[in-house]
Amino acid sequence: YLIKDWLDAENEMGVITTYVHHSADAVIAPNGDNTPYHDTPHLCDIKGGAHGIPRNEGATNIHNATRPILQSKWGAGFSFSKCHSERRVKIDRHTDWIFDGEEFSRAALLWTAGYDFYSPSLYGHAVYHNYTGNPISLTWGSKKVTGTESRGAEEEMGANRVKLHIGQPFEGKINTTDFDKYTVSDTNKARTLHQFLEFSGVNYDGQGKWTHRCHQL
Repeated sequence: YLIKDWLDAENEMGVITTYVHHSADAVIAPNGDNTPYHDTPHLCDIKGGAHGIPRNEGATNIHNATRPILQSKWGAGFSFSKCHSERRVKIDRHTDWIFDGEEFSRAALLWTAGYDFYSPSLYGHAVYHNYTGNPISLTWGSKKVTGTESRGAEEEMGANRVKLHIGQPFEGKINTTDFDKYTVSDTNKARTLHQFLEFSGVNYDGQGKWTHRCHQL
């Protein structure tokens, strides 16, 4: 079903991406049968996150989608495309400690390289996630993790690197190691960063009033 969803988008550069539903919410019936949702998560809203970097809002739901729906955002929760997207637009490994901004910067790089984002249909939403929390686990953002004495400086440089990717003004230090390796060169761009910001509803005028993109694109 997922491959059919990608084919239904009729786009070699299509990326099926969203925040998948919780696996515990009425997905599996007592007899083991699959009882899928009647709505699918669709990424269309944006807000300011840490360091003022744009980040996705929670997903909006589309009811009874029978084919993938074009959207302006990319989500790390689920992403399915042909492997050339990963080869052409590599994950930037030099953004230490950064969570907010990871998705928006990847969306900017993919979109300017010619890729388009779609939320899945009812049939293509075939992957779920268990969002149940574990109170004893340690994550990359936990204050209990040791060896984080230089985190502040590393995080500032990581945030500024993300801002450089998305054309957002910044102050302070930045790590530009191998930056050209993780960005889209002018010769490989299909669309401009300015066009992406307009498409996604983001501007850097200092007002923080960004436009939702939940209408039909």
